[in-house]
Amino acid sequence: MYCSHCGAEGAHNFCSQCGRPLTGDIVSAEVIEDWREEVRYAVLLHFGEVRDQIAAAAAQARQGMTGEQFLELADKAFVPLGGISLVTVSSLVVPLYARLGIQTGKQRVAETTAPIGQVIVTAVCSLAKFGRELKRVQQAHDGCVLQATLPSDWRSFAGELVITIEHAPRDNHVVTRIQAHAKIPGQWYDWGKSNQCLNQLFADVQGLAGGELRASA
Repeated sequence: MYCSHCGAEGAHNFCSQCGRPLTGDIVSAEVIEDWREEVRYAVLLHFGEVRDQIAAAAAQARQGMTGEQFLELADKAFVPLGGISLVTVSSLVVPLYARLGIQTGKQRVAETTAPIGQVIVTAVCSLAKFGRELKRVQQAHDGCVLQATLPSDWRSFAGELVITIEHAPRDNHVVTRIQAHAKIPGQWYDWGKSNQCLNQLFADVQGLAGGELRASA
């Protein structure tokens, strides 16, 4: 049984993560008809099919991280913030980056008709496949933010990839919007590393999540 606000597992009167009362406010995986429409990261991880997909992707990583190891990181990365919006999450995260002097390398924004839960899972699978350790997941009521490491290599120091996935209204329907920032501090050039990681992420979203992927302003 999971808290309907933050998605954390709960069994008593109050959620152990966000502190919300659980009376009449818990959900079960059995009552969720399709996890692909689910926005809560912690709830998604409770589905065996989702965990199998992530484990299989992690097994492809060249750096040798096992599926079990990546799933352990994925479980620990979740940070429940209650029923706030991604606008609020961004207002907390962006000033922190500015104080740390982290500069944006490359960024990309696109929209897809694929369900938001499938896009979140596909993004996590992409991180696992390319050996990008998931460090933190911040939940909002309309989406989530994934923060992962970009390992150092011959082209650059270690950096960070921040992925925001959210519902976005378009005309008379709702699409899934994905925005990704590659940040590598301490260098003027990254010799194509940022663009490469963005290409890989968006190619996976296009190929695995399904649905048309369009660039967004």
